[in-house]
Parts: sequence; C-alpha cells; structure tokens
Amino acid sequence: MARNMKKMIDKNRGRLPERYCMTVKEFKALADVAKQGDCLSPIEDSFIYGFILGSRATQGGHFKERK
Repeated sequence: MARNMKKMIDKNRGRLPERYCMTVKEFKALADVAKQGDCLSPIEDSFIYGFILGSRATQGGHFKERK
C-alpha cells in the first residue's frame, strides 16, 4: 500500500481532538533535544508519541481519518 505522508497530514491537519494533540510544552521539549544536535531522536519520539495517542483516539472512537 503506497502512502503519501504529506497528503495524509494535509487532509487531517486541524481535525485532531484537542486531547490527542501535542502541547506547546511537549513541542518545546522535542525542540530542545534537536537544538543540542540530535535531530533524529525527537522525530522518532514524536512518531512514537503520536502513534500511541492516535491508537487511543481510534480505539476510543474519537477520530476517523479523512480518506
């Protein structure tokens, strides 16, 4: 199955329930790690965190992806 990351993000931007969005504090924590020169860990960490939050939202019936 081919995935278009940009298209998926664009279609769903602004549609996430607030309780499943990252906070400014969480974004800043990831940015602080990146500022120290480690750019890959914050990307992986945000993916893992987003996956967990997304799984919770889907299982709880709080979010359906736009097709």
